[in-house]
Amino acid sequence: VYKRQAWVPMNLEEDWQSGFRSHVIVGLARLAPGVTESEARAELERMAPGIAEAHPDYYTKLTAHVTGLREATVGDVRADLWVLLAGVVLVLLAGCINLANLLLVRGMDRRQERAVRAALGAGRGSLLRLSALEGLLLGAGGAVVALAVLGGGVSALATALPEGLPRRAEVELGAGLLVLTPAVALALGVGVGTLASILSMGRRGGRPGSGRRTTAGRRQQRVSRGLVVGQVALAFTLLVASGLLLRSFRTLAELSPGFEAGNTLAVDLLLPPGRYPDRAAASGFMRTLEARVEALPGVLEALSGYDPPTQGTWMERFTIVGDPPPAPGEALGGYFRPVSPGWFETFSIPVVAGRSFDESDGLDGVPTVIVNETWVRTQMPDRNPLGARIVMSTVRNNWSEEAPVEWEIVGVVSDVRFRGLREQPGAALYFSSRQAPTSFARFMVRTAGDPEAILPSLRQVLDELDPRLPISGATTLEGELRAATAQDRFNALLLIAFAVAALFVASAGLYGVLAYAVARRRTEVGVRMAMGAAPSRVWWMLVLEGLVLAGGGLLGGLGLSLLAGGALGSVLYGVSPRDPGVLATVIAVLATA
Repeated sequence: VYKRQAWVPMNLEEDWQSGFRSHVIVGLARLAPGVTESEARAELERMAPGIAEAHPDYYTKLTAHVTGLREATVGDVRADLWVLLAGVVLVLLAGCINLANLLLVRGMDRRQERAVRAALGAGRGSLLRLSALEGLLLGAGGAVVALAVLGGGVSALATALPEGLPRRAEVELGAGLLVLTPAVALALGVGVGTLASILSMGRRGGRPGSGRRTTAGRRQQRVSRGLVVGQVALAFTLLVASGLLLRSFRTLAELSPGFEAGNTLAVDLLLPPGRYPDRAAASGFMRTLEARVEALPGVLEALSGYDPPTQGTWMERFTIVGDPPPAPGEALGGYFRPVSPGWFETFSIPVVAGRSFDESDGLDGVPTVIVNETWVRTQMPDRNPLGARIVMSTVRNNWSEEAPVEWEIVGVVSDVRFRGLREQPGAALYFSSRQAPTSFARFMVRTAGDPEAILPSLRQVLDELDPRLPISGATTLEGELRAATAQDRFNALLLIAFAVAALFVASAGLYGVLAYAVARRRTEVGVRMAMGAAPSRVWWMLVLEGLVLAGGGLLGGLGLSLLAGGALGSVLYGVSPRDPGVLATVIAVLATA
């Protein structure tokens, strides 16, 4: 609803001195002509130690990372896009095989026609040009159908793309796609038609032969059956890949994030330093805002934190009082998470030791901190953390010299997967926002009904308290959790669609070959039944031929799927690439088909 749409010039020196307490800057640099990325990286690596030495209070170990803008933009989804592209290629390959098989079967029925043409003087090149022309017509028909559905298909695809997909808004039906689609269809039609014609001609190029007709026909039937085996293998591979992605998505969807996200609206607030110059002003405003919003009809709780439970973005270093100082460059670190009293109760985050925050943890109270189980496991595994004190100057650096430096651990809470569902929880330190307020905050409202319905009332309350205070980034925690698995859901559903298409194509190809084989054996079947063979026995004889072809495809597909499973390892979660349940299900589906 509210989007950031304003840009202002930035003066780092003046902004730093004017009281801005948070400096998160993304640096973009265009390399000079002739300078490579590796040279720029080397230069920054030479500069980093000097920066750390000049500012020892802020940096103990500084490293430089140089990444291309394209890599930084799409790097997180590169593996997913390659998987989907591989699915597209496999479906296209299965369609080409099916077309080649059908043309090959049709070509075997036209041997006599080709022989007549050859006898009348048509050369091999002439026959191949005729086949290429027929393939061109098929490709043109496919191009027309593809263009007819392309507009709606691209629009539907753009709508279904995950929100977090880089450059999602730029997906459109462009001129390049309008040219590429018919070009690919025509090229494949000509190429596949010509190849099928070569295979169906045999060595004699369609000329009459003697006893070679039977041998050539059997050879062409073996080629046709081999193509069917390849189709089944491709369908098997796509079904296994889609099954693995679906299992991975279900595992992520069923994974507990460590908190309850229902009916919670989250918006971004930024308190300008000029109007909120100290901790008392910022803390007092947030306390008043929470009380006013909680008084609204339908609101259960109102809280604030620098990050919502779904995210962790602020890392800080600290030391433990009484412990030896860490070695140079090895400072202890954890996620800095200021939260309102009642945070853990609202989001159902269990307190496993000690206590939670309350209103006594204010500016006049003892500076307190609550840590999570991962913090205890990594920092104080053999000691009781309750009562221990840590030294962290973050609040003092962000506000004033009067802010505390030492903080007493008063509680331990269970872990929350705020780094993403795929990542293990990190070490976290929770502070009361009454004692450690921040200029930027995520304000959260738990409601009895639709959380988005409270947004106008929230805006009205903010206008009454501070009409110049902007809010942005309105979303729901449930929406953020769905977004965390959106890419996995999209990958699984799209690959399932590819797999179903490949299964249909493979089944059609298998049916076409068997129908041709049965038609050629019609006399044989009639003789068998006339001599007393039961219909069921004849039926099984013919079905067994299809099962043999499917079995060959299953064996080939099993090998391909094992390779594909290894390639999928980077996008799977909680599922083995060789999951026996998925393999057994796919075998059953293909055998039934």
